[in-house]
Amino acid sequence: MCLAYLAEHPQRACSREVAGEYALPLPIVMNLLKLLHRSGWVSSERGVKGGYRLAVDLQSVSLHDLMRCLGRPEPEILDTIAPLAALRFKLGRFLKDVKLSDLVLPGRRIDVPVELVGVDRSRVAVTV
Repeated sequence: MCLAYLAEHPQRACSREVAGEYALPLPIVMNLLKLLHRSGWVSSERGVKGGYRLAVDLQSVSLHDLMRCLGRPEPEILDTIAPLAALRFKLGRFLKDVKLSDLVLPGRRIDVPVELVGVDRSRVAVTV
């Protein structure tokens, strides 16, 4: 959500604005923006007219890249069982294929199978 806000407000935004927009706790937003800054994903400028600004092209970074930036490991699935190894590969491919621009930029979308549009997700069975 922080990246989405920064994408929609390219001038500069402070952590208080981001937290207020999404009703998020300010300390969490501050820590997240600091982490994104240390990783080079956002730039920052101190002072009255300071704030954060995107420093990466969201069309060139994936969900996988974001997970690595945030220190999240890849999903762990036992690779010794062939179907689970295949699932891990497909999940990894999906995370690498989805660009952040598909999630946060207005007018972008991720294709969803037509049969799932408007369906209560809690009632959908997943077959692997």
